[in-house]
Amino acid sequence: MLSETQLRHEVELWSYASRKVQRQNGHLPDETRIYLILRCITDEQVIDVVETTEQLVIDSGVNSADEVRLQPRNLVQYSAQRRKMNVQLRAFLYKNLYFNPVVQEPNLRAVRMLEEVIRVLPGPSLGDR
Repeated sequence: MLSETQLRHEVELWSYASRKVQRQNGHLPDETRIYLILRCITDEQVIDVVETTEQLVIDSGVNSADEVRLQPRNLVQYSAQRRKMNVQLRAFLYKNLYFNPVVQEPNLRAVRMLEEVIRVLPGPSLGDR
């Protein structure tokens, strides 16, 4: 399945966050280290979108929410570099996690169970309208 070594080698975001956590905290238990890496990735995502958005707002010269709505492109977005890293992370997760048989089979079972529950639930009667 998914390993932290694989993440470090194949996902730039994870590698960066892993190095940062190691530098700031030294050796940590696995659960703590992974939690801090995920928190670092989230923090970096928020910082990037805030800073990029701030610069785009300044560059656009907008002065009101109405002017923001009239812009030809969204002003709230990631930087190009962060967007590229997010695409890489997403591709990795789809390949190695979301469609992994270990994860997918329980998910498919849950979907089938929900379909069965929905099939046996009574639908609304004409009097409920």
